[in-house]
Amino acid sequence: MQTPPPGSEPSNYPRQNLANDRQVLREVAASQRQILLCVLGQIGVAILNGVVTAAKMPSLAILVLIAILAVLVFMIMSVIRLAKALALSPVLYTILMFIPCVSLIALLMLSGKATARLSQAGIKVGLLGADPNSI
Repeated sequence: MQTPPPGSEPSNYPRQNLANDRQVLREVAASQRQILLCVLGQIGVAILNGVVTAAKMPSLAILVLIAILAVLVFMIMSVIRLAKALALSPVLYTILMFIPCVSLIALLMLSGKATARLSQAGIKVGLLGADPNSI
């Protein structure tokens, strides 16, 4: 097996596809932003549910239930998208979304993995993740 001389680019060795990697990083950044919005949505729905329960307003309870289901569907879609972008098992994380407190922890774990991946690539990650348009 021949090794290339130092300082020269090997021509017959596989090169990393930078355009494909950039697309994956954009997908990770967009999905992480959705995951963080899911965290905010889950907290907001929990607060809204507590207020409606304390006020004993059954007519608003149906609207809260619809909001909970909408957040759950958005969480599942976002988790599948981010897990696929990070090459993780989307089935495991999807199952975790149905367990109330565990789902919040799973969302934060996924967000942490996405932050590590983006930071490793040298992308600045803010409070709501990295801006996919800047990648």
